[in-house]
Amino acid sequence: MKQVKVTVKMELPEMVRMIKHIHLGQHPRLQSLFILLSFTAGIGAGFTLYDPRLPILSFYFLGMLPILYFVVLPFFFLFQAKNTLTQNEVLSSPLHYSFSEKGIMTQNSQAQNLIKWDQLERVFDSSQDLIFYLTKTFAFSLPKAQLAGKLELVNQIIDENLDSSKLM
Repeated sequence: MKQVKVTVKMELPEMVRMIKHIHLGQHPRLQSLFILLSFTAGIGAGFTLYDPRLPILSFYFLGMLPILYFVVLPFFFLFQAKNTLTQNEVLSSPLHYSFSEKGIMTQNSQAQNLIKWDQLERVFDSSQDLIFYLTKTFAFSLPKAQLAGKLELVNQIIDENLDSSKLM
């Protein structure tokens, strides 16, 4: 039986990425549309400053969307990640994962749990993380940088045991 053990210590950048992905990254097309609308609104806001025929209120209205997406949301994610790491004893200590054909054994300072492969709703393989969704809004993340050469084995176990429709 193939088994890979991994220990992960969640740091602030990893936690911010995980929270951002859970809130925004579930729908990549929607996120792309939001970015496009933000840029378009930003450009429109810029034009309202130079065209005296347009009311200044248009500038404020059009400028809100890019400000929300590029300024407010990143601060929200950073604040939420800091709070999570300081208040959650489990996430602030090392997390141990063991991947096998049975599932993913998770172990932390308070408990041990086996997550069977059929319990996962989906697994998202981003450029920096592997994100495992148990529900649409409940997930855990493994930073690829912390997998220390075990990423290929972990991916192989995932490919062999998880339904391919759940891989993203």
